[in-house]
Amino acid sequence: MVGDALNLPFDVSTFDIIINVEASHCYPDQARFFSEVSRILKKDGVFLYADFRPNDMNIHIESLSVYEKWMKAVSNNTYFTLISNSDITNSAYIGTLMNTDKHQKLVELLPYCIRWFGRWFSACEGTTINTGFKNRTICYSSFVLANKKTEN
Repeated sequence: MVGDALNLPFDVSTFDIIINVEASHCYPDQARFFSEVSRILKKDGVFLYADFRPNDMNIHIESLSVYEKWMKAVSNNTYFTLISNSDITNSAYIGTLMNTDKHQKLVELLPYCIRWFGRWFSACEGTTINTGFKNRTICYSSFVLANKKTEN
């Protein structure tokens, strides 16, 4: 099956739970994504969601960092009620340190021309993402959200 997060290929009210991890930062329309998730969740469905955003005040919108704007958008969206959220940046950073050796070995299996991307993507120690977690210029959060839909 092929689909995209802004046009999910499922019927209305199909799922009890939907999980999305480390992907939504690539979606061009966060509101559309939330609308699609709500559409395919049952009325009492739960959305488990985790991702990261830049927290650098040099990259800001309306005097908020991208991360602060994202947190505000998730907390005050039309489709879901926020049940809980956690800042998991430090845990993500520790995880990247603990897995750097394993990830570097896997990266060595990639074709040479894309190894740089493998290192960056896996957040190996010293990469932009790893350093961002360390100094909090990139922050990572997880959310539990309940669907606001009143009927299936």
